[in-house]
Amino acid sequence: LSADLSVVTVTQKQSETTAGQAEQIALQAVVLFFPLLAVLVCIGIVSVTFQVVLARRRRETALLRCVGATVAQVRRAAFLECLLVGIVSAVIGTLIGWLGSIALVYGTGMIGSLSQTLEVIGIFPVALSLVTGIIVPLIGALRPTFGLGRIRPIAALNTRELNKKGKPKRHIFHWILTAFLALSGSGLWVLAWNNRGSEEGEKQLIALGTAIAGALILMCAALMICRFLLPAFTALFTRPFARKYATAKLAGENVKRDPHRTGATATALVLGVTLMSTILIGTASVQKTVNDEINRRFSVDYSLVSANPDAPLTKSQLKKAAQVEGVSGVGKMPGIVADTITNTQGSALTEAQLTGTPPENRPEPASTENPGEGAEKADTGTQDNPDKESPRAFSLLVVTLPENVNSLTRKRIQQPKPGEMWLVGAAEKPISQPVNLGVKEGGNITVKTRRMPKSASGFPVDYSVVYGVLSRADFKQLTSAGAKVESYGVLARFDLSRGTTDTIQTVQDITNQFWDLESASMESAAMLSSIITMVLRVMMLILLCLLGISAIVALVGVANTLSLSVVDRAQENALLRAVGATRTQIRRMLITEGTLIGLGALVVGVALSALFSWFVMQCMPFAGIISQKNIELDIPWLWVGLVVLITELFCFLASVLPGRRAAKASPIEALNAADQ
Repeated sequence: LSADLSVVTVTQKQSETTAGQAEQIALQAVVLFFPLLAVLVCIGIVSVTFQVVLARRRRETALLRCVGATVAQVRRAAFLECLLVGIVSAVIGTLIGWLGSIALVYGTGMIGSLSQTLEVIGIFPVALSLVTGIIVPLIGALRPTFGLGRIRPIAALNTRELNKKGKPKRHIFHWILTAFLALSGSGLWVLAWNNRGSEEGEKQLIALGTAIAGALILMCAALMICRFLLPAFTALFTRPFARKYATAKLAGENVKRDPHRTGATATALVLGVTLMSTILIGTASVQKTVNDEINRRFSVDYSLVSANPDAPLTKSQLKKAAQVEGVSGVGKMPGIVADTITNTQGSALTEAQLTGTPPENRPEPASTENPGEGAEKADTGTQDNPDKESPRAFSLLVVTLPENVNSLTRKRIQQPKPGEMWLVGAAEKPISQPVNLGVKEGGNITVKTRRMPKSASGFPVDYSVVYGVLSRADFKQLTSAGAKVESYGVLARFDLSRGTTDTIQTVQDITNQFWDLESASMESAAMLSSIITMVLRVMMLILLCLLGISAIVALVGVANTLSLSVVDRAQENALLRAVGATRTQIRRMLITEGTLIGLGALVVGVALSALFSWFVMQCMPFAGIISQKNIELDIPWLWVGLVVLITELFCFLASVLPGRRAAKASPIEALNAADQ
């Protein structure tokens, strides 16, 4: 078969199709994870919200029971009310989402016509949205609705019966499930830890997959533990201020009063904070680890070499490159064409002999002869002596570093030792014997050839051509007889403080100056680092936006929890007013309670996110690319601080209205109601 012929089998196509379908399913699962998370948070918040609504009607419910309403009728009325709210909300939400999707797809020009847009969007998303919007409130209303059956008719005559609580439940099944999840997640982490650092693709996939799965399972276990322990943990923050400030002491006690309600709200906040902080810390850690590895491997921001001996860089191109915005320094890479390349016996070497690259792996040289005649000559030569290739003289471009190289590099750049020449590009196994290089009207030197080390950088690789790199001393000796030296490459240093977008634009602008050089190859650590940073930043912002919906819904739950607390503690707040507490102190107590819930969730969430990010980073498939000891955990304190600030701000705002409502309650009316 000829070298340019490719063969594709049915089995290969089937495997590619299967792999594509698996990737599509995995991508859809990742995309659907965030709406599912928002749905789960919404169920919890709807449950707390419905508790607030029904708590204000406990006396009315008791009166209905007195006049003959059965438990089933009371529950049915509340359930139908929630169903009606769900239907209205689902219709409004679906309509907004449907119109927004049409505006996004059609308005941005992704699809040409409106009819095609409607056809692509289809009916299934609309139906799924409607069904989800109706089911979520119904699931959230189950627990509060069944709780109405515990309100007895006598509560209409004796208000003390309204606040009576039943026997505390034993949550044996809860703790058994928590222990099972904790053991399962820990087992997956042990499996991931044993497979980390392997260079085998299958083991890398196992390590990463089990690390993420174990983190999710352990997070579920941690959330179930937080449901019961977080209220008491949150109240600990008031200990240092309890003796000095009465409002702080009361806020701490109120947080622990109804642990189920406070725990449910705080757990929803922990979930949102943990996921957002994990995305932030994980993204920053990957970015720092990869960028540090780029800085270790690459010494220069930008380098370009024209490997064609007949196409040196012109003075005009170099001048324009130095004037590109964002370029802080440019250095010319001198080069010369070695037209005499012989071994120690004086025999001319072919390109295949010098580079050790088999003829079938090298690109065919351009020929002006008739193709048929060339083929006949090649066949004749092969038939006469099939084991011997007729020597064909060739010229090799040889370059070296610029004089001001230290001012252009991030660190000391690696270069060949004296008496050594690196072959860059299409070189598999260079000749082991010393090689003599000579130039017209110049000198000659003897060097040993080797491939460019992997640790070296600054010399771009193009595997369709090959060129040599000499030390400055050897290059000076080679050109000592006055041979003409041209500029065949350029090194540039950028102003990286301008940002990733501007750095990418700088790379494009400087490369455009050498666009007409067909055999030019480019290497840019700044470009690679900027692209990785931009991609990670965009992914982070998208994920944060998706998670932000869940966080906002969780913060609504804080307002609902505090509103329910105001309803439950109306008489207590009246007593506080009667014994001298001011409205400001009542408001401050509710605000302190709300910020305490947010603070406890933040401490637990940030701690869990740091743990999960560190472990997943240790199991990332960096083996063979980045050393295990170079994997770093980087906490972006600015972003994490922003999450803390926004969460506490929203908790503060969520507690303002309940605090004002509690402060407006009349002490006389509340006490009279208590007497009745």
